Amino acid sequence: MESTVEKVAAFVCDEHSRKLTSEYGAALEKRNVDIGLNPFAIVSDLYYRENFHSDVLRVLLNPNTPHGEGGKYLQLFLRFLKSHNLSLNEADYQSADVTREEGRIDVLIKDDTSMKAIILENKINDAGDTHRQLPSYLQFVTGKGYTCEAIIYLRLHQYGEPDTTDWTKDEVAMVGALRRIVNAYTDDEETGASLFHGWIVKCHKAAENADAKYLFKHYAALIKQLAREAIPKQTMKQFYELMLDVDKFRTAETLSTMLDGLPSYRAANIIDRFTNRSAPFQRIKLYAPNHILFTDRFWRGGKLQIDLVLERDVSRFHFWDAMGQEAAEHRAELLLKEMSSFEAYSPCDLGFDKSPHFKFPAEERALFDYIEAFNNALGDALTRLGE
Repeated sequence: MESTVEKVAAFVCDEHSRKLTSEYGAALEKRNVDIGLNPFAIVSDLYYRENFHSDVLRVLLNPNTPHGEGGKYLQLFLRFLKSHNLSLNEADYQSADVTREEGRIDVLIKDDTSMKAIILENKINDAGDTHRQLPSYLQFVTGKGYTCEAIIYLRLHQYGEPDTTDWTKDEVAMVGALRRIVNAYTDDEETGASLFHGWIVKCHKAAENADAKYLFKHYAALIKQLAREAIPKQTMKQFYELMLDVDKFRTAETLSTMLDGLPSYRAANIIDRFTNRSAPFQRIKLYAPNHILFTDRFWRGGKLQIDLVLERDVSRFHFWDAMGQEAAEHRAELLLKEMSSFEAYSPCDLGFDKSPHFKFPAEERALFDYIEAFNNALGDALTRLGE
C-alpha cells in the first residue's frame, strides 16, 4: 500500500497537477491590469452583463453609427475573420446593417443587397448555450433568405465550447462548417488571432474619429482585464473536476496540511542544527512554532538578539537590541557597520531587517549558511570592539 508521502509525491509530480498549478500561478501574476480611468469600469454593474458587450460590438461594427467613419471598422472585422479561414468578400457587405437581438441573435451582420450574413454569438461573459442555440440562429437567418457565411462563437479566452448535445447530426455538420471559435483575448500577440489583437487594436490605430479612438482604447483595456481575471477561474474549474476524485481530494488535503506544518518543521531543523552552535548567543529557543530566537548575548548594557520568522514562502531575519534602547545606544547598528553588513539591512520599529528576505524553497540552504556566517562575523566584531 502506498504511504501518505508517496501519494502526495505522486500527486505533486503528476503532469496534469503540475500544469494546472503552473497555469494558475502564471495567471495570478498577470491578473492586475491598470486600465486607468476607464468609462466601462465606472459602470461596473453593466460590463459584467452579456448584453453590454453585444451592444458595444454592434455600435463599433455598424457603419451607420455616429462615428462618421462608415464601414471602416466592419471592413477591418471582415479581414480579421478571413484570417480564421473564412472565404469572405468585403464587397458583399458594402450596404451592411448590424442589428441586435434580431431572431434573438446577439449581433447579426447582414447585407440586403448581397443577401449575405454573419452571426456573432457573444460568450464573453461565459453565458451558457440555450436549447439548440446556434442551429436555431442559422435556421432563422436562412429562413429570411440570407446566405449565412459564418457563425462566430466569441468567447473571452481559450476555454468554452458550444454545447452540441441537443443538435442533430446534420446540424452538427452544417453549423460546424460555418462556425469559428474566436477568443476575445489571448497573450499571444504574434498571430493576431484574438479579437483584441486582430481587430480592436487595429481599429484603435486606424480610428480618426476622437470618440471612436477613445472607445476602442478603453474597450481594449477592459477586454484584457476581464480575460486575465477569468483565467484563474477557468483553471480552478479544472482543479475542481480533479478534486471530485475522492482519493485525489484527500491527497490534496493532506498536502495542504503538510504545507501548513512545514514552517514549524523548518524551525525545528534550525534548532537542531544550531543548538550547540549558537555562539556568540548563549542560547537558541522557539518563541512560537515558526519563530526562533538567538538570544541572551549581553553587550555594553544591551541584549543582542536574532529573531528568525519562517513563513510559507519566505524567512525573515531580524537583528536588534532587545533591551529596547537601540534609539539611544545604537548597539545593533554599530555592530552591523563593524561587520560591513549594514547596507544589507532596513531599519524597522525594533532594530533591523535583512532585505531582501530569504525565499523558500530556493534560498533555504542559503539561510542556514547565512546564520552561521552572521554569527561568526558578529563574534569577531564583538571581539574587536571589546566584550
